[in-house]
Amino acid sequence: PINPLFETSEPQIFNDSYVISDYEDKSEMCCSGLQVMRGSVLGGAPENVSGPASETRSNDSPDISGTRVVWSLVRISTTNIVDADIVLKTGSGRRRPVARRGILMNPSIDGRRVAWESLERNWDIQARKLGRRIVTVAGGRGQQLMPQVSGNWVAWWDLSGRLPKIGLKNLTTGRR
Repeated sequence: PINPLFETSEPQIFNDSYVISDYEDKSEMCCSGLQVMRGSVLGGAPENVSGPASETRSNDSPDISGTRVVWSLVRISTTNIVDADIVLKTGSGRRRPVARRGILMNPSIDGRRVAWESLERNWDIQARKLGRRIVTVAGGRGQQLMPQVSGNWVAWWDLSGRLPKIGLKNLTTGRR
């Protein structure tokens, strides 16, 4: 599996709730993938929202908005990422896919909008409003990485030029 000593995610917070990828059972660090844990800044033990640990799956890079949590469900072999989907869980409901097929990583959510990195020839940014179709927000030459969603806007690092810059796009108006 992925090296467990260096694999956790930065915490993401929304109001009094936070999410992180970590190991619910620290004794499984040697042999299984990460799980998505949701906790409260008010205290108490975080709860596992992604399901049981697995040697062939890791739940990475979660984000939270209200009761919605998204993350990358990464299928792994002993040495490689096989593929990764973007998964959503709302409240105590069931997990469901937001986007499938390919290597889809680092989702960001705000309300009903979700954006993520998609690897085909290079890293591009894709997004969707839940219940709507997927759109490519930024693609083409170079790498587009680390999307963040706020309202109708998506921001990301654009590494397609000589110098890195921040890309911005309003998903409602198309304005850049």
